[in-house]
Amino acid sequence: MIETAELQEKMNQCYGTEVYYRHPMFPQYHYTEGVQTFCENAEAYWFLTDVLLELSTRLIKESFVSIHLIVEGNKAVVKYCDGDDKPLKAVHYDFTDCPDGDWNFFFIDGVLLWHMEY
Repeated sequence: MIETAELQEKMNQCYGTEVYYRHPMFPQYHYTEGVQTFCENAEAYWFLTDVLLELSTRLIKESFVSIHLIVEGNKAVVKYCDGDDKPLKAVHYDFTDCPDGDWNFFFIDGVLLWHMEY
């Protein structure tokens, strides 16, 4: 498993994208190289799937959503907020092996991206 500092170093290099990916279950959405880098290195494709499922079923009315994955120990919470940082929903996870940290993403007009790619 990758350590937090190593993942943060990799994520600091994600500040733009040239390639957009599609999730096979949610082909209507795209995600960026930063999201791909995070999911691949943190082994957190569960995060991508859960976020896209949540967005497709409940929050699609928002054109801008900020998403915070907060991991401490082996527990996590994913917080969804609108463009004014008003909380929309929080989903708690009793176990994850994702590295500790506050990992921030945005969902803008059908594209999920790492916050530094905005």
